[in-house]
Amino acid sequence: MHIAAALNVRTVSIFGSADPRIHRPWGKDHVVLQNQLECSPCYYPFFRDTLEETKQKNSWVGKKFECKTSDYRCLTSITVDQVVEAVEHIIRGS
Repeated sequence: MHIAAALNVRTVSIFGSADPRIHRPWGKDHVVLQNQLECSPCYYPFFRDTLEETKQKNSWVGKKFECKTSDYRCLTSITVDQVVEAVEHIIRGS
């Protein structure tokens, strides 16, 4: 996504746990898909926090990031129809 954006290629980006305000592609003409859920975004990098504070805010178990609700609904709730609609939007250029 970031390489495409750097080359001025329009993208459809699917976000689950990551915050698109931080991780989205730069520039315009990109479509970001993320359903608004009470638990997402839940992954925050530790810009100002210590590693321990970041682990407490996120769902780190050992060295693995795990879903707090165990069902990854932030990703599974995004439908094929949403993705197709976003891609068609990019193709139409609107």
